[in-house]
Amino acid sequence: MNNLIYHRPESVEAALAMLTQPEKRCALLAGGTHLNATLKQAEIDTLVDLQAVGLDQIEVKEGKVTIGAMVTLQRLVDSRAMPPLVRQMAHLEAPNTFRHMATIGGSVGAGEAESELVAALLVCEAKITLQTAQAVQNVSLTDLLNNGVQLPYIITAITIANDGTTAHARVARTPKDKPIVAALGRKTASGTVHLALCGVARRPILVQAADIEQLTPPADFRGSSRYRKAMAGVLTQRVLTEINRQQEEG
Repeated sequence: MNNLIYHRPESVEAALAMLTQPEKRCALLAGGTHLNATLKQAEIDTLVDLQAVGLDQIEVKEGKVTIGAMVTLQRLVDSRAMPPLVRQMAHLEAPNTFRHMATIGGSVGAGEAESELVAALLVCEAKITLQTAQAVQNVSLTDLLNNGVQLPYIITAITIANDGTTAHARVARTPKDKPIVAALGRKTASGTVHLALCGVARRPILVQAADIEQLTPPADFRGSSRYRKAMAGVLTQRVLTEINRQQEEG
């Protein structure tokens, strides 16, 4: 930490060149809200700041929204191009001061177990655009969370569907607190239902309602494994009921 080196490259390619130097232990800096919380424990000697590389555009095309990885959470909240569920979950992700700093790419990269924003991206069928030194590739958010990527990479964009009927339910100690368990759902025009849960696994996960009984959530001081699984079932049913209600009224 005493000899931490700071770089601010002006392109993704230059940032990747720094990441792939074998003698360096690099960390990417986007908004900094996740990194700053763990910086003292991180074994790194080089910070690569992405603020000058761009990646801050929002584009709507053919029923999809493509979001640059450096778009802040507050811009998601403010953008009418976003599905309402994503706007709402971006608002819940962090307090106002953090939302103006934190980025969607950082939230995806962190993949925190309680991130309702990441869960919202899952039900919106998020595809993640990654750039490595060798190529640009697109992977599903589920694959990225579960399997990672072997080569050093930078998230450059997130593409989501912006159609369908959505709902959200959560249980938390206070309305402003991170959820103990949260359920999010989206039903497409074709009738496909996508369900995601927070607080029942190491990362937010996509589930089938019938499979919730097979979950073995981790326990902590806020809730036992048994409580979390029970809440997952209750909240999922609330979400499905709300989605059906909206469709009947629509």
